[in-house]
Amino acid sequence: SAFHSRAGTDKVKLLRMGQMSAASVARMGYRAFEANRRVKIAGLKNTIMARSVAFTPRALILRIVRFLQT
Repeated sequence: SAFHSRAGTDKVKLLRMGQMSAASVARMGYRAFEANRRVKIAGLKNTIMARSVAFTPRALILRIVRFLQT
């Protein structure tokens, strides 16, 4: 996106793995707001990544993050 190009993050591996559209994320967020949910993680991939942190060894998480952010 133009935002990532401007920020210099458009070549990051994480972004090349596919992105949800801003409209779909906004719809999910608005539905969660209407349902009075405090937290909404948009998308299956994001949900898996966010929840896996609780049981994945920190050293492995750091390696994965380093890989995805380069």
